[in-house]
Amino acid sequence: MSTFSASLEIGGDGWCTAWVRELPGLFLNEPSERAVLRALPEAIAAYLDWLRRHGERVRSPRSIGFAPVERHEVRAGLRWGGYAVLHGFERPPVTRGEIARALRWMRFMRADTLALVALLPPEGLAWTRPGQQRTIKQHLQHIASAERWYLQRLALGPFPDLR
Repeated sequence: MSTFSASLEIGGDGWCTAWVRELPGLFLNEPSERAVLRALPEAIAAYLDWLRRHGERVRSPRSIGFAPVERHEVRAGLRWGGYAVLHGFERPPVTRGEIARALRWMRFMRADTLALVALLPPEGLAWTRPGQQRTIKQHLQHIASAERWYLQRLALGPFPDLR
């Protein structure tokens, strides 16, 4: 069995976001702590499969376990993936190897995202998921802004304004 470390953030609205230390970029946002803990093994398995499909060497565990290593309660609402905490595993400086891995994984995600967006009809970018405020276009702008923010802090810019 492979055991992963989860850091939980529970919002004032009851929503919970779980971050997996060993798999940067993997997080789940669910309406409760119980729901996020129930969904975590399947999300970890899907993430490992995604890495394998992109040629990463990943062990195939027979079963997946996790251990909540941090639990933070915050006043902010976390519905739709909000976050407010700097987790313990995020505090040490990143290594060159971690930066190279993150850039490689960002490249995989960018290619997958662009392939999906290419399938949309022009009006598809204006679609909003029921109960949500952001359109697909706004989600894509958010992703681009976040990527730009990280790359600038790694001194990998300058980058043009995204507006």
